[in-house]
Amino acid sequence: MNHEQIKQFVAERVAEGVSLSKIQDELTAQQVKITFMELRLIASEIDTEELEKLDKLIDKEQKKK
Repeated sequence: MNHEQIKQFVAERVAEGVSLSKIQDELTAQQVKITFMELRLIASEIDTEELEKLDKLIDKEQKKK
């Protein structure tokens, strides 16, 4: 995973309400080594607009189910 892929993954998981420590565990399972501080920095880079877009996508997906 490159930085942008990690950032997108983190944005999606944060939007779903997953804790950063759980996200770190999931990344580790995908062979991505990242410290908690690095993860917090990535999470802080996520723009509010990105989270709002993801919220809308998640809402649409959940309505389909």
